Amino acid sequence: MTNQILQGVGTTGNFVLESQGTAAKDGFRNVSSLWYPKTHDFAFGLEQIEKGIQSRKDIETSLDAVTAVIDEQSRFAFAFEDGQEFVPNAHALRQFAVKLGIPITTVNHLTGEWSGDDGLGLLRNTFNVGLRRHNADQNTDDKDKFVFRTYNDNTLRAVLTDSFAPIDNRWFLELLSTLIPDGRLSHWKGDADEICGNILIPDSIRAESDSDYGGMVNIGNSEIGTGRISLMPSVFRAICQNGMIWNETKGNEVSQVHRGKIDLQVLAKKIGNNINEQIPLLAGMVDRVLALRSADFGLNGATVPQVYTAIAKQFNLTPKQARGSNEQFVKFESSERNLFGLLQGITRQSQEETNDQWIAMDKIAGQIAQWDSVSWANFTSRALTYKEVQITAALGLVAV
Repeated sequence: MTNQILQGVGTTGNFVLESQGTAAKDGFRNVSSLWYPKTHDFAFGLEQIEKGIQSRKDIETSLDAVTAVIDEQSRFAFAFEDGQEFVPNAHALRQFAVKLGIPITTVNHLTGEWSGDDGLGLLRNTFNVGLRRHNADQNTDDKDKFVFRTYNDNTLRAVLTDSFAPIDNRWFLELLSTLIPDGRLSHWKGDADEICGNILIPDSIRAESDSDYGGMVNIGNSEIGTGRISLMPSVFRAICQNGMIWNETKGNEVSQVHRGKIDLQVLAKKIGNNINEQIPLLAGMVDRVLALRSADFGLNGATVPQVYTAIAKQFNLTPKQARGSNEQFVKFESSERNLFGLLQGITRQSQEETNDQWIAMDKIAGQIAQWDSVSWANFTSRALTYKEVQITAALGLVAV
C-alpha cells in the first residue's frame, strides 16, 4: 500500500495545550510541558542498550555440551561444559522447550502448581531426555547451531538457532537518530535485548510547519525472539501530563521478521521512506543521509585519519574528540568507508562528551551531512595533503 501523508482531524486534546502548557520552547508544541521532562534523548536509549551489552555474553555451542541441573541454590538451571550454570527466565525456558519438542503445558505445570512436588526435578529429567533425543537425531539440521544469550548475573534470557537473524538495537536506534535528529524517546522501555516506545519528532524538522498536529514514530525490536522489528508513523493532537495521547492517527507500518539474510541498507531505505512519506521532514533529508554511502562520498584516496584531521582543523575539534571519532570509526564503522561511516564515528564519540560538546559535535555532523559530492571531493582533496606530523598533532597521538 502506498504511503500517504498523515492528516489529523479534530481538536480533542485542546484542553491539554491550554491548561498544561506545552514544550514549545524545547521544539515540541504538541507535548505537555509536564510530560516533556519524562522523555529522553537518543543518547539515553543508546546508553541503556550499551550497559546491557557490557553485561551479557552469547554462547554458541552444540547441545551435547548442555545439561539440565538443579543448582546449589535449588534452582533449575542449564550447565555448560566449562562448568558455568545459568538460570533461565520464563521466555528462555519456553523457547528451549519448543525447540526440544517439550510441551509448554508440561513446563507450566512443573514450574507452577506442581513445583512443590519435586516439579523442578521432574523438569530437569524432562529436559535431559529432550536433549538426549535431540543429540541422537542425526537428521536435526540445527543440532550444532544453538546460541544461548547469558548475562553476568547467571541468567539465561534466550535460546536461538542460526535461522534467527537478530537486528542490533543499536543499529536501529542510531539509524533513527540520524533520520530524526533531536527526536525524543517517549513511553520508552528499552534494554540490550528489547526496545519499544515512541520517538517524538521535533517541530523544527517538520516540512508542514503550520500543522496543528505533532508527529511521532512508534517502534519496537527484539533481539531474543519475542517480536519482529516494527515502525509505524503517527500524528497526534496532544500528549498530556501522564503521557496519554489525544486524537492519534496512525499510518502504515514497516515490519521485518528476524529470519534469513537481512539487507540492512535496503531496510534502512524502507524505514526512511516510510517516515518521510507519511510525516514529511525537511525536503530530501532522508535520501541525502542514505546517499552518503554512495561512491560519490567515498574517501577519494584519503585515509580515515587524514579526513578526521581535516574535520578537526575546519571545525576546531579537540585532539580527544578527533582521536575518539577515529577510534569509534575503526571499532564500529570500518565497513562504511564513506562519509556516512565517518559521520557515525563523530556522533558515536559525541556521546562520550559533556552535554554541550555532544550537541556541538552532532551539529558539526549535521553540517557536513549537507555537503554535496563536489564539496566533499574538494574536502577530501585537502585531507590528502595532511602529513603524519599534522595527523599526530590533530589526533593527539604520540610521535614515534
